[in-house]
Amino acid sequence: MTPLHPLQPAPSIEGLPEIDATVVVCSYNRRAWLLEALDSIRNQSVPSEVEWEVIAVDNGSTDGTWEALELLAEEWPRLRPIREPRPGKSFALNTAICNARGRVMAFTDDDVVADRFWLWNVISSFERFDASMIGGRVLPLWMTERPSWFREREFRGVIAHWEHGEVPFRIENPAIVPSGNNLSARTEVLRRYGGFHTGLGAGRAHRGADSELGVRLLRGGEVIMYTPEPVVYHRVTPKLLQKSHVRRWFFRRGMAHSVMEAPTENGMPKILRIPRWRYRIMLVTAWQYATALVKGDFDAAFYHETRLWMLLGFAAERWGFYA
Repeated sequence: MTPLHPLQPAPSIEGLPEIDATVVVCSYNRRAWLLEALDSIRNQSVPSEVEWEVIAVDNGSTDGTWEALELLAEEWPRLRPIREPRPGKSFALNTAICNARGRVMAFTDDDVVADRFWLWNVISSFERFDASMIGGRVLPLWMTERPSWFREREFRGVIAHWEHGEVPFRIENPAIVPSGNNLSARTEVLRRYGGFHTGLGAGRAHRGADSELGVRLLRGGEVIMYTPEPVVYHRVTPKLLQKSHVRRWFFRRGMAHSVMEAPTENGMPKILRIPRWRYRIMLVTAWQYATALVKGDFDAAFYHETRLWMLLGFAAERWGFYA
């Protein structure tokens, strides 16, 4: 795993006073969606005494994103556009962490629409809970019909649907750490832990930089809370529900799990660098897949197939095929 070192504030903000919050949106070649996301952030209902800023990071776009951000910043002083030419969303996120003036950072994506009270609910959650990280609800904004094979519980990760009810609770299960499009954290904690893993995330073969960060904080003893009040809506486009995309998503998810789980496997029996118990899971899943095909239950077969792709992604990362 790539070593993670503490992040330092950028020279441009040294000496400037802290403010209450920094909102972060990173984008690559999605200018129209980015502007819609920023519009929902611009229209946040936040008490006038709260000091906050918005950092929009252009991660090497070629579709006029930077020019659009410059124009928007001229009429919206709260917005600070920043360029990060290194490809990979984690680089863009870490650049934002270094440049943030807020004591709290609220991250979302360029393909979401934020609820009008999203930011205020984020800030209020940190006032209510002594937490290092907080995850809010990510609800689907359907732009297509659901296919017959779509199972809400099993495939919610593909469409970034993340919610766990109406009652806040402390997250202690690494399997349910917050989703990156509605993740907030104390800036000091993010800098101390080295920010997001630059070998993971959008723009990389390995996905799951947000999950890896959450797992790392849990292992460090930090408090992570789920609070239902901060809400964003994530676009579910036809592309997200193409089977080819779903297969790739699970394959890359498997690669991310390989990276995240490696630190916990010391002394664990392995065959070809893979824990032995995973071979049993692979055989059982393959049997379930074949059984569903024989029965003609193709929707169930596809579900089991996605689990096989995830296991293959885990193996591919361990064997260095996508280093």
